[in-house]
Amino acid sequence: MELDISQNGIQGQIPALGSANLSKLVYLNMMENKFNGPIPPQIFHLEYLQHLDLSTNSLEA
Repeated sequence: MELDISQNGIQGQIPALGSANLSKLVYLNMMENKFNGPIPPQIFHLEYLQHLDLSTNSLEA
């Protein structure tokens, strides 16, 4: 499964994934938006995730 929401001008914090069924997500591209704040820890627990691009945002590690 792929999710690409890059270059959309989305602002604010990345929402917690909560109950979203993203367990089979392989590709997640959120680059070139206006995200800020912390990276939700759930992102790092996606078992099948192979590609993650959060570049060109204002995120905190």
